[in-house]
Amino acid sequence: MAGDFNADGILDLAVVNAGDGTISIYMGSVNGSFQRRTLDCSCDIPAAIAIGDMNNDGRQDLAVAVFGDGQANVLVFLDNGDGTFQTPPEGYVSDPPEFAGASAITTADFDGDGNLDLAATNSNNGNLSILKLLAQRGCGFDIVSGGELDHLGRIGVRGNRIVFSGVGKCREEIRAALRYKASSKSVRGILQFNIESAPELEILLEEASRSRSVPGVSVRINPDVKAGGHPHISTGLHHHKFGLSWREARGLYLAHRSTKHIRWQGISAHIGSQIVDLAPFQQALQRLAGYLLELRQQGLALEYLDFGGGLGVRYTNERPVSICHGENH
Repeated sequence: MAGDFNADGILDLAVVNAGDGTISIYMGSVNGSFQRRTLDCSCDIPAAIAIGDMNNDGRQDLAVAVFGDGQANVLVFLDNGDGTFQTPPEGYVSDPPEFAGASAITTADFDGDGNLDLAATNSNNGNLSILKLLAQRGCGFDIVSGGELDHLGRIGVRGNRIVFSGVGKCREEIRAALRYKASSKSVRGILQFNIESAPELEILLEEASRSRSVPGVSVRINPDVKAGGHPHISTGLHHHKFGLSWREARGLYLAHRSTKHIRWQGISAHIGSQIVDLAPFQQALQRLAGYLLELRQQGLALEYLDFGGGLGVRYTNERPVSICHGENH
């Protein structure tokens, strides 16, 4: 986000650093260079940031959606006018659950009272009543954020019904999933982590070595299969950012097959969305079956195949697959 934090007429930048729980402030200058300053989010995980005059003093303050210790909050930093910030005595906006897992927040005077209000976007389903109904009907949950994990904890979903996917897991979210307990009588942890990179696996190994639970782990494979109704929703080719090549994934499975801190129990893949042909699914599954057999020959008998991709629907002239008959309509 951009704003003039020291009233010198030059734009400055505020950047979220989810990995280390800080906000970087880059102070601009007339020659185009920046000087960096850091704001600490008090051990919480910053997820999104907005700029606005929160206390009507004519300065540009920061509102940061954060997650930590099972709570979702908005942390406010007030601009002192010289490029430094202070946190007001109350510190947080009081625990608004709708900010859990927020991918963006913004400020505006929505009710016309002269004061700035906050709005958040959520990529997850934040309706706890709907989630609870799904859980009661026996559904499991695939999550991609600590905020979604917090939602499930609020309605008592058992850990063995939760899979943690996604490319953006940070250390704090992994730690929270390892410690997850739906109730005082529940076993710690979740069913499975779907990891997407070697650095993510290293973080999981480090956190698991200090945890009381031994997590089940799967590697997301990129099967190099073309699928999806648009390039921006295709995830199955090697040049996409999702998943590892089989060569890389195989190396991780074999390098850590004897570790006592995790247990290999699955293999994962997701090839895209809005797919109107079954052929990409068949091709990807054939490759995954070969990978499973290869690992079994190496002494790793995996239990779960976590396979995904979205069947398309008709928006214009698409001919989606019929799941009843396997025919196009």
